[in-house]
Amino acid sequence: TLEYSTDLFDASTILRLSEHLRNLSEEVACDPDRALSRLALLSAAERHQVLVEWNATESFLGEPGCVHELFQTQAQRTPDAIAVVSGDLVVTYGELHRRTLQLAGSLRRRGVGPGDLVGLATERSVEMVVGILGILAAGAAYVPLDPSYPRERLAFMLEDTQVSVLLTQERLVARLPTDKVESVFLDAGWEEIGREGALETLTSALQENLAYVIYTSGSTGRPKGVMISHRGLAAYLEWAVGTYVAAGDGGSLLHTSISFDLTVTSLFVPLLSGQRVVLAAEEEGVEALAAGLAEEEGLGFVKLTPSHARLLREQVAPEALAGSSRRLIVGGEALSGADLALWRESAPETWIFNEYGPTEAVVGCCVHAARAGDLESGAVPIGRPISHARLYLLAGDLSPVPQGVPGELYIGGVALARGYLGLPGLTAERFLPDPFAAQPGSRCYRTGDLARWHGRSGLEYLGRIDHQVKVRGFRIELEEIETLLAAQPGVCAAVVLAREDSPGDQRLAAYLVPEPGAEAPSEEELFASLRRELPEYMIPVVFVVLERMPLTPNGKLDRRALPAPVRRRETGARVIPRDELELQLARIWEDLLGLQTVGVEEDFFSLGGHSLLGVRLMSRIEHLLGVRLPISLLFQASTIERLAAALRHRRHEEVASSLVLIQPGSTEPPFFCIHPAHGNVLCYIELARRLRTEQPFYGLQAHGIVGESTPSDTIEDMAGVYLREIRAVQPEGPYFLGGWSMGGVVAFETARQLEAQGERIALLALFDSHAPSRERERAGIEEGALMLGFARDLGFDLSGLDLDALLGQVQGLAPAERLSRILEAAKEARLLPPDVDLAHFAQLFQIFRGNVQAMLKYRPKPFGGRVTLFQAASRAAGASRSSKLGWGRWARGGMDIVKVPGDHHSIVRVPDVETLAEQLDSRIETHLRSAKS
Repeated sequence: TLEYSTDLFDASTILRLSEHLRNLSEEVACDPDRALSRLALLSAAERHQVLVEWNATESFLGEPGCVHELFQTQAQRTPDAIAVVSGDLVVTYGELHRRTLQLAGSLRRRGVGPGDLVGLATERSVEMVVGILGILAAGAAYVPLDPSYPRERLAFMLEDTQVSVLLTQERLVARLPTDKVESVFLDAGWEEIGREGALETLTSALQENLAYVIYTSGSTGRPKGVMISHRGLAAYLEWAVGTYVAAGDGGSLLHTSISFDLTVTSLFVPLLSGQRVVLAAEEEGVEALAAGLAEEEGLGFVKLTPSHARLLREQVAPEALAGSSRRLIVGGEALSGADLALWRESAPETWIFNEYGPTEAVVGCCVHAARAGDLESGAVPIGRPISHARLYLLAGDLSPVPQGVPGELYIGGVALARGYLGLPGLTAERFLPDPFAAQPGSRCYRTGDLARWHGRSGLEYLGRIDHQVKVRGFRIELEEIETLLAAQPGVCAAVVLAREDSPGDQRLAAYLVPEPGAEAPSEEELFASLRRELPEYMIPVVFVVLERMPLTPNGKLDRRALPAPVRRRETGARVIPRDELELQLARIWEDLLGLQTVGVEEDFFSLGGHSLLGVRLMSRIEHLLGVRLPISLLFQASTIERLAAALRHRRHEEVASSLVLIQPGSTEPPFFCIHPAHGNVLCYIELARRLRTEQPFYGLQAHGIVGESTPSDTIEDMAGVYLREIRAVQPEGPYFLGGWSMGGVVAFETARQLEAQGERIALLALFDSHAPSRERERAGIEEGALMLGFARDLGFDLSGLDLDALLGQVQGLAPAERLSRILEAAKEARLLPPDVDLAHFAQLFQIFRGNVQAMLKYRPKPFGGRVTLFQAASRAAGASRSSKLGWGRWARGGMDIVKVPGDHHSIVRVPDVETLAEQLDSRIETHLRSAKS
């Protein structure tokens, strides 16, 4: 398995070819370390000569072919083999190749060909894979665009690349800056693409042509596009297939964005070797990776970052790892053996590959391999160069350094990027003529990384020589953030550091000096400004205002003297823990967030928490208190006070209020959002957190969700109960009400009852809600369809069950037992998570059934105010095509119809919820201004 790593240019190969040490060939084979020590005695000039002589004998790779050609060969060899698995969707090599040629033909007819760039902005899906292969098959290069990036950043990338065509999905288009580019929908527009006719012959592409342009953080305040050629990509993949693939493997798990070059390995390696790619669900964070590892067995490899590995300890049961994957490829940041403790204990036979390589060297150029059980707790080496790479450790004058002496790492070989798109100066600065290569025109890349040779283990990574950092696997140029901060009004100077004040938790901290006489922007203003320009992982979690920056004696910035960040607090004393439970929670928060004291009213996310820390927080709570809480609860209860209250409710099963404060906000009137049929308000978390931070947002959950309260059995009764709880928070109008699906029906009745009491409704927002009618009641809902709808509302898909057959088998049982049997069958079929509480699930279904029955029986009465209907653009088969969804006759004050991207379920989920939040926010703000005037 490790034969490739014995071909060492720093030992046997160099020394065997060296005129200086030719007589040591036998010694090298027996003792490379001793030979290296002899090499270290040579002068710099002699070491230079050794490298030149070795490079002159190197046999360069031939022409391995372009990726789309290699894929076609594999598809023709195994057309019926599974190529891609995405949820319940399974696509064979033959089908994937057919769709690839169809898309390539469509692109060619649009004038796309060799040398062109095509944008690709999709979710993780079969459309994404087809998009990449189709672009390459047309001879063009793809530009991956993460739809979750800020609109301004995406606009810059599209402008920078000057793409004329953007491949995307219809539900994403509202979030993308598409005004200057032709959009082609890979989902809704596929029927038209198919009719246009497939490409008959693959478009030839030269090895020097671009395969993709991928953006990384830039030191100028803007991201920079790294141009990767077919030659470099094919060279890396040729090595990776030979190293990471073995007969009988089950393929790979792809769980990262296409804007992260970690994906290149997970996608292309299996597709070029006849294996399958399993696409993890689109959820963000480590949850999708954990779910994929738990559900899949016998994977050939999984590629992830050390941050992923650390967080998986909180998410995956140890026994689930033993058979999940034969190989684990780790890259993106420095790796410690402690990061892999879970594998050492639970899967010691798993091979661990620590793969090093910047984007500019096509994913990887250096690797260290060991079994998990053999790794120690210290730093894991990055190992030795792979087959097509040359690595040099050089001093400032570009002379090689001796063994054990730190030097800057330079990379040579065929798999180097062409350079940076539109940045010839930066390209010349980072890509230099290779001083050791015999072939004219050879280049090497200056990485900015420090390393040293470390005996048999090869290279040891030591850190950076500049201000580039890696945070949770993402490469960040701190200057890009500093440039944006320095441009903020009132800011004179800005510095950003990556700090690790607690082990394993690296976070960005920003230091600001205000302009003379000016006041520094607030944290809220800085967060809002940076979120318009930067992805979430590049936004500092804390801002520190200084009178002046610390300087060294020679007048340079002294970064080491910057103080440990202390979050700016509002004036006034913090509320300290008031009982044992709050004290226990405070200690957990203080440890995770690296703070000395935390008030019970302070927000987890404002203190620097993020989703990965949230995973660790909930794991600590479960370990300490024996209570398992969903991570989503943290978005509702993001203070110690509210989290403690949630824990008390779970412990004592108290009768709970329907009100759930999802976002505290300011003194503005709250937006009250009523639950859909399943009774829970977790579905509104994404919506609430995307509204203005000053907008209070309450969810109203059904009675019976928590505690022993009894659900209402009519819409009128529900509205009456919720009305009283709303008025307890806000005694008088104007009121802002809304709800999704059935929640809109209850919101309508609540607004009607408030109006009857003389109160004013400023905004009544219905999110894709249908007005009940006698026709809908007579049609009813079959039990099987009821179960499918219930599961889908909660984010599960039970369509893989033969519900009709199952219902027939349990027909004679009591309703509770009948439901229990069906849920067990869903769990066995892996359509429900393995740790789902079936009793709680059954309780929720009974609430859902009662709510649906109440909704079908409800007969609306006229409402004098105006109704705003947010209607999903995609309608399900058989759904109402009415533009007003039946509300026109009941809305006496008129209606506003707002079309939002997505279908009935996706409008409240990422990414479609972005548009819904933007439109809702705009209307709330308009009504607030009107009320104040």
